[in-house]
Amino acid sequence: MASWKAKYLAFVRRITLAQSVIQVIHAYTMQSITIPNTTCDELEKVQSKFIRNDGEAGKGWHTISWKVFGKSKKDSGMGFKKLHSFNKAFMMKLAWEIIDKPNDL
Repeated sequence: MASWKAKYLAFVRRITLAQSVIQVIHAYTMQSITIPNTTCDELEKVQSKFIRNDGEAGKGWHTISWKVFGKSKKDSGMGFKKLHSFNKAFMMKLAWEIIDKPNDL
């Protein structure tokens, strides 16, 4: 993500890029295995740094709390999914498929 040069993108474009690309990259892996919580936390930190344009220097001043990003759009948030919940939903879907169609494996 460092090669994307977040500093050249407007805030709205960084949000769009994060929602359409960064958050979806891990979805393929999450469909088949449980990702550890620490890994999910690190991925969310990388995503947060990209959106907020935190460079190598570290944290800057942020106008929007990261909790607002996690709220649904109807609750005046940005609609970002928590990766823990996203992974858990995929695992539940996989479990349901195994229970519902045991001979399809």
